[in-house]
Amino acid sequence: MLNGMLLAIVFYAKSRLGASPTQTGQIVLCYDIAYVVGCLLAQGLLSRFTPQKCLVIAMSWFFGGALLSYFGHGLTYLYLGQIFFGVGTSFFWPPLMGWLSEGYEGKELARMTGYYNLTWSTACFITPLMMGALCDLNDTYPLILLVVIYAIQLPIFITFHLTNRKKTVKSSEAEEHVKGKQTMLRYPSWYGVACAWCIVGFLIGVYPNAAKELLHVSSSRVGFYYTLRSAGQAVALVALGFFTFWQFRRWQLAVGHLATAVAILLLGFAKSTSMVVACLILLGPLFAHAYTNSMVHGVAGSKNRTQRMLIHEVLLSAGSLLGAWIGGFLYQHFNLTVACSFCSALMFSSFVCDLLPWERKA
Repeated sequence: MLNGMLLAIVFYAKSRLGASPTQTGQIVLCYDIAYVVGCLLAQGLLSRFTPQKCLVIAMSWFFGGALLSYFGHGLTYLYLGQIFFGVGTSFFWPPLMGWLSEGYEGKELARMTGYYNLTWSTACFITPLMMGALCDLNDTYPLILLVVIYAIQLPIFITFHLTNRKKTVKSSEAEEHVKGKQTMLRYPSWYGVACAWCIVGFLIGVYPNAAKELLHVSSSRVGFYYTLRSAGQAVALVALGFFTFWQFRRWQLAVGHLATAVAILLLGFAKSTSMVVACLILLGPLFAHAYTNSMVHGVAGSKNRTQRMLIHEVLLSAGSLLGAWIGGFLYQHFNLTVACSFCSALMFSSFVCDLLPWERKA
């Protein structure tokens, strides 16, 4: 629902409220700022709360964000709703990711990462298509769906927490026993995922409406294109979890980051539907590559998985924030090619970073 929410609200803001590309980028910006600030301020709470309690807190914020987005009138309420969604996400992803990776290293860590990525990425198959189709029927339908879904999920997670609170330990206690090999590759991996998510922020906050104008297609058609991208990303996420030859190898980082820079540059020059779809499908697995490298190399050998996951998530949001904000500005005041070229140049800097002599162990 988070994946579909951003796409739906960008379409809603454009069609109902006449939002400019800069303003739709600011919607994603509010979400990312709230997420980053939430992650930074919630560090102490996350170490004291069980993951189940964190999920209840997250669902409460999500429900509040859905209510504000639907019942509010004007962009101000959409911005405020995104702040609620961002804070809620800070209580959702980091503790969940730290919890599920506890006690795993090497191939086992990659496999668990693959299973984990399979669950959330599979959901991304249908949400862009579903939200695009709902927007074509009525652009308020996705917001109604958000309210209904979170109204159902909140009591379910409260019940789950109350029935399991005596059976689990806090994440900080479980993470004490993790031992393994750390790697300096976490640094280029972290920078790479921040640059990759700059492109993601641009694709979510700015490009959907640009694609409609460029290709003269409906919201549902753009949603279908994004579903194809999500499908490619999901397949790659699972594959990277089951094939581990890439771990602790710098060359594969450089290849993936360079390919991402080329793909987003080509998207900026693409004029035909087939070229746009090809670029989006290619970008899906490349995002998965950057994400998995950051996640696996980031937590490898660490005793505090939640803390490392916080870094990973903050970098994702910082990148998305930059891409949505600057990408929207460049598209509005210049053109799509300039915006995509900026994203490409940023991603190319990650490739240059990969070429530095990073040591194997740290």
